[in-house]
Formats: sequence, C-alpha cells, structure tokens
Amino acid sequence: MWHSRLKHLWPRCQTRQLPGKLKVPEIQLPDGAIRTYERPVSVMEIAADIHPKLAKRALAGEVGGNLVDIDYRIDSDQAVRIVTSEDPSGVE
Repeated sequence: MWHSRLKHLWPRCQTRQLPGKLKVPEIQLPDGAIRTYERPVSVMEIAADIHPKLAKRALAGEVGGNLVDIDYRIDSDQAVRIVTSEDPSGVE
C-alpha cells in the first residue's frame, strides 16, 4: 500500500511540488549559480542574500528578461539579475 502511495507522489517530488505547498523557486544568477528558496522571494531578498552591500545599491531587478521593481516577488524558477545605479538600465 505504501508503495502505491510513493509511486503516486514521486513525480511531484521530482518537480519539487508537494500537495498543498508552493513550488520551491530556483533562482539562476548571471554567473550561473543557482539559489533555492523555501518560499516566494523578492528581488531585494535575493540581493541581500548575495551580499548586504548589493542590497543597499539595488534599484530594481531583471527577472526573465523583464525589468521589475525591487519588491517584486518571484514564485517560480527564474533567471534574475540585480540592477544597480552602475548598470546602464539602472540609470534610465
């Protein structure tokens, strides 16, 4: 009996999605590093996780190729870049 239950849940475990829980977002950084978060995460939280100084300089984020606000929450796998005043897109 437990075998049939495990067989039913295994595909969900492989995609990191369990019944009643949000998908765990994987964030890919520009250097190719992957960070995994247990819940939806904001661009600011990602910046602070990388380095506190980056969080202080962060103006916005680029998520999946789109420019977003620093408070934008990410709840799925995405490529993320932190935009600072030193970036050409941060000056615009």
